[in-house]
Amino acid sequence: MTSTHPVTPFVDHCSDAVRSLQVALRSAYRSAGLDIEKPQDVSRQIGIDKNLSWKIARIAGDDDALSAAALVPGPEGINILLEALRKGGVAPQELAALRHSLALFEDMVKQHAGDRPTLQLLLDGVTSRASLELSRKTAFRGQSGVWGVQARVRIMTQFLMPCSEDPLALDTVILASLIDVRRLRPLAGWPIFRFQRYLGSIESGDQGATVHERKLEPLEDPSSPDDPALIMRSWCSPHDVRVQSVSTPMGIVHELADGPLGLTGTSTFVFGHLERRAVSRYTTEATRGKGEMGAVVTMPIETLLFDVIAHRDLPEVAAAKVQVFGNPFGNAPLDAQARKSMLLPISERITEITGAPTRFDTEHAHQYPELIRCVFNRIGADPADFRVFRVEMQYPPMPSTVMVSYGLPVHRE
Repeated sequence: MTSTHPVTPFVDHCSDAVRSLQVALRSAYRSAGLDIEKPQDVSRQIGIDKNLSWKIARIAGDDDALSAAALVPGPEGINILLEALRKGGVAPQELAALRHSLALFEDMVKQHAGDRPTLQLLLDGVTSRASLELSRKTAFRGQSGVWGVQARVRIMTQFLMPCSEDPLALDTVILASLIDVRRLRPLAGWPIFRFQRYLGSIESGDQGATVHERKLEPLEDPSSPDDPALIMRSWCSPHDVRVQSVSTPMGIVHELADGPLGLTGTSTFVFGHLERRAVSRYTTEATRGKGEMGAVVTMPIETLLFDVIAHRDLPEVAAAKVQVFGNPFGNAPLDAQARKSMLLPISERITEITGAPTRFDTEHAHQYPELIRCVFNRIGADPADFRVFRVEMQYPPMPSTVMVSYGLPVHRE
């Protein structure tokens, strides 16, 4: 017969169980004259591993009960702690209360998760510091095996600058780099970059309508007539790495061709273009639109680096924020309600790189600063006139779009 008793929601049940455990831990430690806030001393006093002692201190002192739940040791660690506390002089009634609170915690785990690994997955998306870090790292390894491909680094670089021909528009430069791509099994083809017609922001009022036919100027002249569009051969490795291009009604898709497996087939790809009068610089009072830049994640990636290089005449970009949207149907949703449902609980910061002159160094790609300098030379711009805003994310989920957006200023006549 199905129980008719109401089930306490997971977040509430877990939080209550952890708070009860925190109270019991602090009380048990006090009864034996132990200072739970000095885990190194406790480790010596009752003879437990220092890592276990530190973990208990973090559980007891964490204001976020859900974050603390992820730290609760398994049965083996708990038994070690209880025996050490017993020998250390914890009062029997305090020890019994601690055992009871631990039992309540385990009951909560069984009811909502079934086991500890599943509990970790539940907590990964609901804590106040949720970023799905555990799930993302686990997914990277699994998806690399499932799809047979992975990349060490994906770099998305977008330049924004006022258009000299149209004061209401912005010129843009986009650099798309995939560094150290590896095939883990034979592949007939895998999409690495896609250049589409401009799609407007969901809040700009155009709902993704095509604004104009795009005219993408390459940043590097092709080395041969057969080169795929917009490739920057001098930055690719090996120099003659094969790319197959597929034209679609929405633009051009470049695909990874088949090649050697593992480290011997490691490849790096760089594509880039300049687009004049690419996007609107302003919005209207009625629409209050946003400027949006997205890095689409189409393969398992260890690190995503997303740089927005904005002209100093565009101070509004400094207020940009980062959001990550799942792409279960292949594209970032344009409809506001659909996009809201696809928003992932991943908290990433966008930070400004300061200093004069601006440095573009990154441990993930040693040639990146030189690539940026070459782009500035190509477009005839001075790096001192620009500010740099960076997002760095480990194991971005696939498929997803990492979106950087900022409020467009209202155009005043």
